[in-house]
Amino acid sequence: MIHTLYKKIACAAASLLVATTLLTGCNSDIEPVYLEPVTADTQLGNGGTTDIVLSADQRDALVLTLYWTGDGRLTLSDPKLQAPINKAVEYIQFSATEDFSEFCEVVMNKGERTRQFLCDELNNLLSSLHIEAGKPTPVYVRIASELATNYTPSYSQVLKLNVTTFRISFVFAKYLDKNLGDTGRVLASPTENGIYAGFIGAGAWENWWLLLADGQLWGAKGVEGNPFFISAEDSHWNFWYPGLTGCYHTLIDTKKPEFVATLVTSVTLSGAALKDDVAMAYDRKSNQWSGMVDATAAGDAQLTIKMTTKRYDQSTATDDKKAIDGTAYFTGAADNLEFTDKSGTVTINLAAGQTTLVLDLTNPLAYKIEAGEAPQPVETPQQLFFSGLVNWDFADYITLYDEDKLAYAGCHDVKSEWGYRVYTEADNWDSAYTAAEGATPLSGNIVKGGETNIPRPDDGLYLMNVSIKDLNYSLTSVTSVSYTGLNDDWTVRPMTQSTENPEVFTAEVDKTANTPWGVKILINESWEMFFGGSDDKPGTLYYAHDGFKGDNELPNGKYLLTVDLGHQTYSYTPAN
Repeated sequence: MIHTLYKKIACAAASLLVATTLLTGCNSDIEPVYLEPVTADTQLGNGGTTDIVLSADQRDALVLTLYWTGDGRLTLSDPKLQAPINKAVEYIQFSATEDFSEFCEVVMNKGERTRQFLCDELNNLLSSLHIEAGKPTPVYVRIASELATNYTPSYSQVLKLNVTTFRISFVFAKYLDKNLGDTGRVLASPTENGIYAGFIGAGAWENWWLLLADGQLWGAKGVEGNPFFISAEDSHWNFWYPGLTGCYHTLIDTKKPEFVATLVTSVTLSGAALKDDVAMAYDRKSNQWSGMVDATAAGDAQLTIKMTTKRYDQSTATDDKKAIDGTAYFTGAADNLEFTDKSGTVTINLAAGQTTLVLDLTNPLAYKIEAGEAPQPVETPQQLFFSGLVNWDFADYITLYDEDKLAYAGCHDVKSEWGYRVYTEADNWDSAYTAAEGATPLSGNIVKGGETNIPRPDDGLYLMNVSIKDLNYSLTSVTSVSYTGLNDDWTVRPMTQSTENPEVFTAEVDKTANTPWGVKILINESWEMFFGGSDDKPGTLYYAHDGFKGDNELPNGKYLLTVDLGHQTYSYTPAN
């Protein structure tokens, strides 16, 4: 296919920045210039063979190298005009049919003329073509070159391969954190039908992603304020839960597609063999419910496991007032429970008298209830302490903001002479974390009970972030502190640093309306580094939390907003 362009003779020296559009500004003395198809000569470089066998035992092996000639230059019929290089977007397309009626593709960076594929990546890519695993199958490859989305692409010659793929199990999908880190948690699709479900102990507004076995990453589609519309497109966001911490039956239907989060607010055990009904307690870290029952006699007991629920879906978004109240049950065998909305019983063998029953939701393929010991809550330190930031007296601390990551943050004015150490207990020198090998003043890893202090940074105010779970730390120099969100106004407004205490900042504010989403304190005017608050502990700042709403109870008027980043607190006082 040849596309016709037009140029004005007087404009011949102009650069060809609009090679694909009509130059309406030049409407006389017209002569045609033709944009000719971009072609490429695609060759296979893989040990000289076109027969490729993919193996689950060699997922990281290099199995295919494609390379092709050309420089991405547009070919023009007028040699006096110089065409730009690498303006076309190029794709590698794979198809199971020679006519490419269906294909999958990989977009290339402009200027790239070679692409290597590891075994796992190629197998995942070809899985979308529904190729029968374990059988040599023709696969056709070509390069598509596209100048613009409204133009028909041009194609290279077609290369034919014979590829034997291996079967990918789609039973499990990985539950990733907001930074795409592996959490060790999974959702399951027992029949591999694209519907994944499981129970997740989630924090309020917890962000997450779902990674399928073929590399598809699912998240929220991007409908404002509603994470239950989902997508695997690159434009998606991460999922997020409603603002209530708890036990969520989490369902991702990739066929519909939709996300449904059903919060289990209570679990009750009842039955004729029990002296009384029993309300179970939830432990989020272990993802287990437990309760002590008192059986009237030994033997098999028919118990009803009843749950009260709140369902969040596309119709409700995360609005608690719109959440759909409901009832659910566990039925079936005690070691293979079924989550259902239909009432039923479960047979459990009980000893006479008191027995602790544990409802274990960790394995999405086999929920179970059995006699055991109730999960022992682990007390998480709410603060980390320092010695050596300025003095050696444990006076400086940072506050827990992510319990799952054991991550703590706060800001401190650092004037360290010999470096510093981090402690989980104040005044307990044995609880110290010190620098691991390779640590630098601004980032690094830490170890428990080492001998080397964390290197001192230059004097100044720093945002300090420490994870006891991941054993790392980072420091960011604080150049400005601002507030935003007051009166539902998201203008970023500067705060003034105290001359007496560099960790304290103030701003005179005029409260004229409620703050529905709270106030955020931005570090260096960054929406990625901020402090918010907690409705449970007004006056306390928490890193990376929703905004604090301490002004909503105040009458309209002028106030002095004071933020102490060193002690992670905020306060409003009437302005003089």
